[in-house]
Amino acid sequence: MDLRELKFGIEIETVGRTRQAVAEAIRTVVGGAVRHTGYPSSLDPWEVADSRGRVWKVVADASLTSVPGHLRAEVVTPILTYADLAELQEVVRAVRTLAGARATSEYAIHVHVDGAPFDARSLANLAKTFYKYEELIIRALGVNRDRLQRYCRPMREEFIRGIERRKPRTRDQLNRPSRRRIAMLRLTIRDGEVFEGTTALDLVRAMKGASMFSDVKDVLHYVAAVQERLKEVEGIELAVAGEKLDDRCESFVRELARVGLAKLQELSGADLDQVEHMVRETARLLNAGDLPGAWKFLRPKLRLTADELAELDRRLGLDTQKED
Repeated sequence: MDLRELKFGIEIETVGRTRQAVAEAIRTVVGGAVRHTGYPSSLDPWEVADSRGRVWKVVADASLTSVPGHLRAEVVTPILTYADLAELQEVVRAVRTLAGARATSEYAIHVHVDGAPFDARSLANLAKTFYKYEELIIRALGVNRDRLQRYCRPMREEFIRGIERRKPRTRDQLNRPSRRRIAMLRLTIRDGEVFEGTTALDLVRAMKGASMFSDVKDVLHYVAAVQERLKEVEGIELAVAGEKLDDRCESFVRELARVGLAKLQELSGADLDQVEHMVRETARLLNAGDLPGAWKFLRPKLRLTADELAELDRRLGLDTQKED
């Protein structure tokens, strides 16, 4: 395939200048008009409708914590093609020189590539190739280790194993969880309320339905409402990032956990009662009643999450004897 035919979009994090100033700088290159949409308020978006009808956005980004909130500006491009690269370069120059915005090693650029031209086989090969060289890529790009914990987490070995085992033929199959194990998320709010789902979006939808903001228009507005409420009432600022709905919900959920408002657990969907019974029966029948010895043997062989292994450690009364 000709890579010059690919469509893509870019997000560029900058600091030091207001969102209006950055938007005005973009307008000097792409033409059109600047307007302040201002909603949702957590993003405080400014838009530049260019001479071709495309919209360039400049939004707030709570992850840019080195400067006050009004000096955080993330540029979000419209859908671009190879032919737009020269104009994109001019936009970057204008943001840097005319607006005076800057970026440091703490910040990032995100490139989103259109997946439509790729089939399941090519995407699976890309995932496996990237996974193989991921650590080398991280070192070569000098990715900030703090960002690896929150915004650009490494690929999970479990995902790659699932691809190799199932050999998906369609993109739907590639994204479908393994039938052997469906990943589950459990979010326990500090007041004890528990929400479960297979994605962060599931969790946020459930939270919205059960909250005082249940009448809020949609999930994104709910996230924005919670952010504003926490900042106003408790002085807690959540560094929620991401333009896409799924990404923003995942960031929101992990931020709740980071600031201690909730506990997030990743579960495999396994029946821990059955696993516990199996371990105890193995100890009784095959290991002369030696429960610690049986658990030491079985624990590394079970395809469970760290949270589930910790729960089994607790149930078996072997918290201090576990070995990974």
